[in-house]
Amino acid sequence: GEQTASYDAIYGAYTDHQRMITHDGHKLIVYPKINKMRLFDLSSDPWEEHDLIAQPDQKTRVADLQNRLQKLQTAMDDPLAIEQQPQ
Repeated sequence: GEQTASYDAIYGAYTDHQRMITHDGHKLIVYPKINKMRLFDLSSDPWEEHDLIAQPDQKTRVADLQNRLQKLQTAMDDPLAIEQQPQ
């Protein structure tokens, strides 16, 4: 039979300009060169029009996604530093 892979999260990278993680219906995008992050709820906002990063009730989610993103970076041998990005 055919095996299929199952992933807990999806990791994305674009040169040294952007890192991204999608997990549990949310997408966190980090722009390290300009110290910016964006957060989207893909289930209610699939076109990514409403950035949730500044909403106080999203702080825990942002911290979790940042942690997951850093772990994926380590797993992918991605040396770009993204920690401590302002919201």
